[in-house]
Amino acid sequence: MLITPLCSLVYLEEEDGLLHFYYKDLSSSSVVEDLIIFPGDATFKIANKSNKVSVLKFNSSSARHFFWHQDQGLSEDEFEARGKRVNELIGGETEEGEAETTSGMEVEAA
Repeated sequence: MLITPLCSLVYLEEEDGLLHFYYKDLSSSSVVEDLIIFPGDATFKIANKSNKVSVLKFNSSSARHFFWHQDQGLSEDEFEARGKRVNELIGGETEEGEAETTSGMEVEAA
Protein backbone atom coordinates (compact mmCIF):
# COMPACT_ATOMS: atom_id res chain seq x y z
CA MET A 1 0.00 0.00 0.00
CA LEU A 2 1.40 3.38 -1.00
CA ILE A 3 0.82 6.21 1.46
CA THR A 4 1.14 9.72 0.10
CA PRO A 5 1.02 12.68 2.49
CA LEU A 6 -1.71 15.18 1.70
CA CYS A 7 -2.17 18.72 2.83
CA SER A 8 -5.56 18.20 4.45
CA LEU A 9 -7.95 19.37 7.12
CA VAL A 10 -10.34 17.61 9.49
CA TYR A 11 -13.22 19.72 10.77
CA LEU A 12 -16.68 19.45 12.30
CA GLU A 13 -19.73 21.33 11.14
CA GLU A 14 -23.40 21.28 12.09
CA GLU A 15 -25.63 21.28 9.04
CA ASP A 16 -29.41 20.82 9.05
CA GLY A 17 -29.29 19.61 12.66
CA LEU A 18 -26.69 16.92 11.87
CA LEU A 19 -23.04 16.87 12.93
CA HIS A 20 -20.69 16.31 9.98
CA PHE A 21 -17.09 15.14 10.36
CA TYR A 22 -15.28 16.34 7.24
CA TYR A 23 -11.88 15.36 5.83
CA LYS A 24 -10.88 17.87 3.16
CA ASP A 25 -7.97 17.70 0.69
CA LEU A 26 -6.62 21.26 0.68
CA SER A 27 -4.67 20.87 -2.56
CA SER A 28 -7.87 20.25 -4.52
CA SER A 29 -10.30 21.94 -2.08
CA SER A 30 -12.47 18.83 -2.23
CA VAL A 31 -14.12 17.02 0.67
CA VAL A 32 -12.82 13.44 0.67
CA GLU A 33 -14.91 12.19 3.63
CA ASP A 34 -18.27 13.48 4.91
CA LEU A 35 -19.29 11.37 7.88
CA ILE A 36 -22.48 12.07 9.84
CA ILE A 37 -22.05 11.51 13.56
CA PHE A 38 -24.95 11.00 15.93
CA PRO A 39 -24.32 11.78 19.62
CA GLY A 40 -22.76 8.78 21.36
CA ASP A 41 -22.29 6.80 18.11
CA ALA A 42 -18.57 7.46 17.67
CA THR A 43 -15.34 8.03 19.54
CA PHE A 44 -12.20 9.83 18.42
CA LYS A 45 -9.15 8.28 20.10
CA ILE A 46 -5.41 8.19 19.76
CA ALA A 47 -4.25 5.13 17.84
CA ASN A 48 -0.52 5.91 18.08
CA LYS A 49 0.61 8.91 20.14
CA SER A 50 4.26 9.07 19.01
CA ASN A 51 3.28 8.96 15.30
CA LYS A 52 0.26 11.25 15.84
CA VAL A 53 -2.35 8.86 14.46
CA SER A 54 -5.99 9.12 15.55
CA VAL A 55 -8.90 6.82 14.85
CA LEU A 56 -12.59 7.66 14.50
CA LYS A 57 -14.54 4.54 15.57
CA PHE A 58 -18.27 4.06 15.09
CA ASN A 59 -20.24 2.09 17.69
CA SER A 60 -23.05 1.17 15.28
CA SER A 61 -20.69 -0.57 12.84
CA SER A 62 -17.15 -1.85 12.49
CA ALA A 63 -16.11 1.28 10.57
CA ARG A 64 -12.73 2.77 11.49
CA HIS A 65 -11.22 5.90 9.94
CA PHE A 66 -7.56 6.67 10.65
CA PHE A 67 -6.06 10.17 10.48
CA TRP A 68 -2.37 11.04 10.58
CA HIS A 69 -1.58 14.48 12.00
CA GLN A 70 1.40 15.76 10.05
CA ASP A 71 2.27 18.94 11.98
CA GLN A 72 5.87 18.24 13.05
CA GLY A 73 5.84 21.14 15.53
CA LEU A 74 2.91 19.75 17.53
CA SER A 75 3.90 18.16 20.84
CA GLU A 76 2.43 14.83 21.94
CA ASP A 77 0.55 16.62 24.73
CA GLU A 78 -1.01 19.11 22.29
CA PHE A 79 -1.93 16.23 19.96
CA GLU A 80 -3.59 14.40 22.84
CA ALA A 81 -5.49 17.53 23.95
CA ARG A 82 -6.83 18.12 20.41
CA GLY A 83 -8.00 14.52 20.18
CA LYS A 84 -9.81 14.79 23.51
CA ARG A 85 -11.50 18.00 22.35
CA VAL A 86 -12.71 16.39 19.11
CA ASN A 87 -14.01 13.42 21.12
CA GLU A 88 -15.83 15.81 23.44
CA LEU A 89 -17.42 17.69 20.53
CA ILE A 90 -18.75 14.50 18.93
CA GLY A 91 -20.10 13.19 22.26
CA GLY A 92 -17.71 10.23 22.32
CA GLU A 93 -17.07 8.02 25.33
CA THR A 94 -14.33 8.98 27.76
CA GLU A 95 -11.80 6.65 29.38
CA GLU A 96 -14.34 6.01 32.15
CA GLY A 97 -16.88 4.78 29.57
CA GLU A 98 -19.34 7.66 29.84
CA ALA A 99 -20.36 9.78 26.88
CA GLU A 100 -19.15 13.37 26.96
CA THR A 101 -21.95 15.87 27.19
CA THR A 102 -22.02 19.15 25.37
CA SER A 103 -24.77 21.70 25.22
CA GLY A 104 -26.76 20.72 22.15
CA MET A 105 -24.71 20.15 19.05
CA GLU A 106 -22.64 23.33 19.18
CA VAL A 107 -19.41 23.00 17.25
CA GLU A 108 -16.45 25.33 17.51
CA ALA A 109 -14.30 26.23 14.57
CA ALA A 110 -10.61 26.75 15.14
